[in-house]
Amino acid sequence: MNKRHTSEWRRLGEDLLQTRTPDDLSRLLGITTARLADTAEAPAYATFYVDKRNGGKRLIEDPAPPLKALQRRLNDLLQGLYWLERSEAAYGFVVNPLDDPHPRHIVTHAERHLGCRRLINVDLEGFFHQIDNDRVRKTLLAPPLQLEAEAVELLVALTTWKGRLPMGAPTSPVLSNLAFRDEDLYLTRFARDRGWLYTRYADDLTFSSRNQDMEPHHLHEIVQHLEDGLKYTVHPEKRRYSDDGDIKSVTRLVLEGNQVTLPEEYFHQLDETLNDLSSARRVHHRMGGRHTLWLEDYNARIEGLLSYARYVLDERDPVYMDLKRRYDDANQASPDDFGAYTWFDFPYFE
Repeated sequence: MNKRHTSEWRRLGEDLLQTRTPDDLSRLLGITTARLADTAEAPAYATFYVDKRNGGKRLIEDPAPPLKALQRRLNDLLQGLYWLERSEAAYGFVVNPLDDPHPRHIVTHAERHLGCRRLINVDLEGFFHQIDNDRVRKTLLAPPLQLEAEAVELLVALTTWKGRLPMGAPTSPVLSNLAFRDEDLYLTRFARDRGWLYTRYADDLTFSSRNQDMEPHHLHEIVQHLEDGLKYTVHPEKRRYSDDGDIKSVTRLVLEGNQVTLPEEYFHQLDETLNDLSSARRVHHRMGGRHTLWLEDYNARIEGLLSYARYVLDERDPVYMDLKRRYDDANQASPDDFGAYTWFDFPYFE
């Protein structure tokens, strides 16, 4: 997402607030009203699946290039609007202006719950697909936007597919935040009435308590409020209560004393991939150092893992520094650093 200052996001949001009709919307987007209507009439998507962390498959609904370009422009305007109207609980899918002293992202979200004694995690299942046309329509008709009905239907057609937010459209994340604003307000009050803290990162809802009573039955109470009261489906396998002696995690980040860190399995994965990289480099050198695309891809994967570790831990963290040193050593080694070549140099013999 483009980096902008607070004043720029505010201007985008205020521009959208001045919009009422399809003609207003087309002028703001720099496209004729007729072409806007044509795009909305037949939105095109390509669908495919990508592997999920747990071994399943995630459906991706990728808008056709002209529609995606339009959605990206809409996303900037909607993000500017959400900047003006954002929920205090929301930490995911929000912009962080360059001059923002209190950025909201996955780490600052987890930091909000440091020092808690008890924790409840709840995930909404298929969050985008639960935001249907009616929820989007209600969001666009209600304050602060209050678009005219014709403009609302145009935007609904441009940003939804098969009756709900598509998993892949640039506008789906911010529209999910806008559609969930009233729910965020309700859940914030629900938590405060009990002396708890409530935050949300996309579809991941977290409730924590430092000193006030929070028991396992409260998890069931929260699920009941979400499903029976707010009409959202909670993932049956992603709901957890953590007590004093339990490891507490928020969006897969671990709360450890007064700091946020990565789970042990993340470090194990990095350790294994770095060992594999060393073995692969050994084979690569013994095979004459020929150009190999797969090794570049593997390097890119490790760089991604290291980048996230630096983002969470900080580049001066001793654990991160050791991992980075091992990565650099593996890539900077010369052929003279390796012994005699045998079949056991291949990673799959280890």
